[in-house]
Amino acid sequence: MGPPDYAAAMTRFDSTLRLRLRAASPVSLGRLPSHLWWRLDLLRHGWPLRRPAPHARPVFVLGHQKTGSSAVGAMLAEVSGEAAALDLAAELARPLHLEVEAGRKSFDDFLHHNAVDLSRRIVKDACLAALAAPLAARFPAARFVFVVRDPRATVRSVLDRVGLPGDRAHYDEAILAGVPRAWREVLLPAGADAGDVVAHIAERWRQQARVALAGDLPVRVIRYEDFCRAPRAETEAVARDVGLPVLPGDDRAARQQWQPAGEHRGRWPAFLGDANVARIDALCRDEMRAFHYGGPS
Repeated sequence: MGPPDYAAAMTRFDSTLRLRLRAASPVSLGRLPSHLWWRLDLLRHGWPLRRPAPHARPVFVLGHQKTGSSAVGAMLAEVSGEAAALDLAAELARPLHLEVEAGRKSFDDFLHHNAVDLSRRIVKDACLAALAAPLAARFPAARFVFVVRDPRATVRSVLDRVGLPGDRAHYDEAILAGVPRAWREVLLPAGADAGDVVAHIAERWRQQARVALAGDLPVRVIRYEDFCRAPRAETEAVARDVGLPVLPGDDRAARQQWQPAGEHRGRWPAFLGDANVARIDALCRDEMRAFHYGGPS
């Protein structure tokens, strides 16, 4: 009998490990060599110490941080019975995607670094939107799901997640001192210690939205707001559109907390204030219109 198939065995995603990794010390994570990640993951499930091959027909779930992409990815796994990675675990230890985007590492390095998670049928990570073009070229049978959320709600949720106020025009080094390293790239340009955090998050949202709207990818868009109203029905429709099987079941995966929650400090109009809401509207107006996001609600 040959070795068991890694991706087929992971029919459900175990969120507990990933949440613990997010809460772990950046120092301890940074000192773990990247080549050990896939060996530890295989050992954890009792499989041989071999690097698995990428899935031939992956479904990549794209979306900015705090847009509900983890919940959508989890529901796709629940609906289809397929293996899912709801974050690239090796990227938590060493965010190699930043080095690929900067030209210091190759795309092959990225694939090698994340071999375990890329062996699963459904792969979600916030870094994938920036790598959508090489992913599509390398995996011609891949399908893409883009999860979008109102950018004002997205900015509010990101800032709430890291415990920052939402009504500032400028965030200095003192107020950002306690922000975990992994969130710095979301809040500020690389290497910056202070700046216009609200505008930076809004611009990141806009750039990712433009990837989905460009028409270059076989992408299926799902709005987080629609998903929240009917998780099972929306996910089944997406699964059929991207070629995933649809199994009978319920929406329990949508009710699970897949990412650490924020402090829930109010809705975005009050949390962000009029000035920041107006700035986000100005930056993201065209993309908001394309996804049918209007005024305050």
